[in-house]
Amino acid sequence: MKKMAVYLLVLLAGIALGGWLMWRRSPRPVAPAGLQPVDAWQDSIKLDRGGSYTPDEVAKKRLLEKLKAEEERQRPQERRN
Repeated sequence: MKKMAVYLLVLLAGIALGGWLMWRRSPRPVAPAGLQPVDAWQDSIKLDRGGSYTPDEVAKKRLLEKLKAEEERQRPQERRN
């Protein structure tokens, strides 16, 4: 019975020592003074929602022609993809 008590004490001491070592080596967040939360930082970013963008008709036509040429090259109706 006495040996068992010694083994239990050694086991508990080992678990306590392991927990203390893990706590000591665990990373802790270091926040500098004056740091604002991420939500406040994200709210401070303003998006440009202006509708002034007009697509270039020449570029749009060129892209559509390129898409049609690629479709014709692959010929999905003939299963040549």
